[in-house]
Amino acid sequence: MKVSVIIPVYNTEKYIGRCLDSILRQTHRDFEVLCVNDCSPDHAMDVVGRYARRDPRIKMLGHDRNRGPMVARQTGIQNASGDFYMFVDSDDTLPVDTMESLIAAARKDASEVVVAGHNVVDKDGNKTKEDFPLLQDGVYTPLEIFHSLVERKIRHNLAFCIFAKSLFNGDFYTLENQANCEDMILFYELVGASKRVSVIRKAVYNYYQNPGSTTHTAISRNVLNQMIYVFNFQYGFLVKNGLPESEVLGFVLPDLNILYLYGGKDLLQKLNPKILEALDKHAIRNYLPLKKRISHLMCKSMPRLALLLLKAKALLRKQLV
Repeated sequence: MKVSVIIPVYNTEKYIGRCLDSILRQTHRDFEVLCVNDCSPDHAMDVVGRYARRDPRIKMLGHDRNRGPMVARQTGIQNASGDFYMFVDSDDTLPVDTMESLIAAARKDASEVVVAGHNVVDKDGNKTKEDFPLLQDGVYTPLEIFHSLVERKIRHNLAFCIFAKSLFNGDFYTLENQANCEDMILFYELVGASKRVSVIRKAVYNYYQNPGSTTHTAISRNVLNQMIYVFNFQYGFLVKNGLPESEVLGFVLPDLNILYLYGGKDLLQKLNPKILEALDKHAIRNYLPLKKRISHLMCKSMPRLALLLLKAKALLRKQLV
């Protein structure tokens, strides 16, 4: 079975070579690689071009302006010809047997989606952590997967998965320059369109913690606005797909602390009215346990101290690893 690997490319000249090397080393050999140039300001696509000249499985696509990873992935999807699709970030890599493992699970279980785990790798290439789904290997319904997401037993990252071509027939939410949790939105939609989802407790992806990546940059006003869209999407999608409202609110509300911590309190009015109602000091006890309510109150009333404590906690955790 042919695999289409879709890679948005933007400002990763230093890393795209190692990404492509890891794909070309795959034990499964029937694949294509669609590198989508999102108007990268560096020479990343020159690197891709050198690889493409040596291997015709590597294809180069592009935009005439920077449109963000959501649109870049859609461009890749529109040009893909595989039986299964994968999404890889251009600064990450794949273990040598990734495609083989994911396809084997899809075949065995007749599943349209396979969700797996990943390795966390530091900037020097050292593996610092293995992160697996907190579920047993097996087949699950989309509703069971959504419950597991809300219970934080699995992650919503597109990169640790494979998806059947049949799931890509519909329309998808696609926002220009949405670069925060945009993979979560497509993950939800693809799982929601499926009937069978396999879970395997195996690391199929190497996620590099590069200091310059999106997840390691400061939280700007633009990012906070993007997060508002994400919170509203999560709430609406999960409730529409059968999860109890109280369960979804218990999942979404703790993440709203980011708005208090980084000066986005005034943006709360853009939230879905149901989410806003749940933030009321009397209502919130219906959705959050005591420990999370205390954390929420601290972030709301003393954001500077709360942020300082969170940073200290992260630093201590890093030193203990």
